[in-house]
Amino acid sequence: MEENKVRRYKGRKKHVLLREIFAHILVMTIGIDNAENIGVYFILGGFFGLFASYIVLSILNAFMERTVLMIKYPTYDFYIFAFFIVIGLIGAIAFSLPVDYYKLTKCKQCNRDFAYKEDCKPDVKEITAKNGTTTKYITRTYKCSICGNKKTVHETEVREPISSADMV
Repeated sequence: MEENKVRRYKGRKKHVLLREIFAHILVMTIGIDNAENIGVYFILGGFFGLFASYIVLSILNAFMERTVLMIKYPTYDFYIFAFFIVIGLIGAIAFSLPVDYYKLTKCKQCNRDFAYKEDCKPDVKEITAKNGTTTKYITRTYKCSICGNKKTVHETEVREPISSADMV
């Protein structure tokens, strides 16, 4: 019987320069609580706009015929829906990623903002099961640049095989 394949190696550090810059700007200008609230408002606004535009466009499409001077013109309903989806996603991403970075890098011991930095390359344990599913366990170590406190963060990534050709 074939056993699971296990690989251990050192991974790469996360590249967080853009998130770090944007998080600094948000914290300094509007504060972390306001940034969280704005992100939630963008998501809610996107969903509300999507729902409201669906209702309004459904009513308009039911009572209006899409012809002008006997020439049919296309409807642009999809673009209105896409606009609200994109606005909600951009707002959610633009405000939630820096907030998460802020919470990850705030030291619990000395209570300083943006104090934790990734100390060394992460340890990665990759297990490939018989069915081709690969599970990656990543252990990252962060060290406070002020007080020297260390914290460990564990991440798990699961990758399913795409096809039988992808299975090892």
